[in-house]
Amino acid sequence: MITNDMMELDIAETTAMRDSISMRTGLPLDHIFMHNIHTHSAPRTGGTSAVPGGSNYNYSMTYGKVIIDNAIKTVMDEKGFKPFSMEFGQTTCSINMNRGEKNGPCTHHVYVLRLIGKDHAPIVSLVNYCCHPVTLGPGSHVVSADFPGFETKFLKEEWGGEVFHFTSASGNVDPIGGPQRDSLNSYNKGRQMADSILQKMKFRKIRLKNEFRICYGEARLPFRVGHITADTITNFAQSILDNPVEVSSTWREDVASWCRQMVRRYHEGKIKDYLQVQIAGVNIGGFPILFTQGEPFNEYDVQLRKEVGCPMLFIAYTNGQNSYLPSAHAYQTPYYEYEKNQMFVYVKSPFPLSADFPAVYSKALYDILAKALDKK
Repeated sequence: MITNDMMELDIAETTAMRDSISMRTGLPLDHIFMHNIHTHSAPRTGGTSAVPGGSNYNYSMTYGKVIIDNAIKTVMDEKGFKPFSMEFGQTTCSINMNRGEKNGPCTHHVYVLRLIGKDHAPIVSLVNYCCHPVTLGPGSHVVSADFPGFETKFLKEEWGGEVFHFTSASGNVDPIGGPQRDSLNSYNKGRQMADSILQKMKFRKIRLKNEFRICYGEARLPFRVGHITADTITNFAQSILDNPVEVSSTWREDVASWCRQMVRRYHEGKIKDYLQVQIAGVNIGGFPILFTQGEPFNEYDVQLRKEVGCPMLFIAYTNGQNSYLPSAHAYQTPYYEYEKNQMFVYVKSPFPLSADFPAVYSKALYDILAKALDKK
């Protein structure tokens, strides 16, 4: 399990790095999960800043090697493997809010899985929470792991061992109070997260079973049309341009560019009639961890925990970013216009998702986790 203080890495790039780790360690590709905490204050790894002479060029040339080398060093460090038991805790922390509608769905639960060594001290602790790491706004030039960076620092100082943050389904959840230019906002939110965990969370030991299982699946999410062609793309782009919504000052140019790219990909045979979303369920001694690509809304986290009915981790933003994944609730409200009707242009999806997709995605999440847990 790799977690990076990055905003997002695309599927092709993430797969290439996982392939490299697999080939150099012998670890199967489907046993490697690469997560990004989704901090919006990470350096960009593409675009004009990542070309020769750009401000992020040197960074863009080195970050991948650092990620790969660190993973390989960890996997090959046989002396670093230790026997462990596991304990799990949950509490609440109200640093987050629904960003799309007042009093909209928002879970405040925070979950922690700790791996405990024979000396009864944590080897590693995994924090799982629904909230965009965006305490720093667009006006900030700070490179930062945002509030998870401070949160994990404070917890590590108290517990020892390593502490990592895994962002859950956070597509519609932001820090309360909005972003600030001052990194003191990140500090305060991280401090509040750590204090909530340290002061309120009670851990209970997990009775481990003699089982280990990894299951992969693919959710095929339907678009608003059943079959996509070059004409479908072109006609839809023209309908947008005929009735432009001011998403940004470059919206018209962005739509035209998206149309050209999608038509080219169609003629190259790279367009499918559905959006592929990889999902994986990992069962460690009876404790389930769910990984998913994309940026799901927090309702999926809440719903899946109810359906599974046991302690678990829900980890989004894993193995590549491909889309916002709004909930069924989102399609029943006038909010979330960008996530439902516009973001497909920026994630290079060939068409907006259908309002029917949440049921397909929800079932896929449950099915893969049930398979990992060997539920009949």
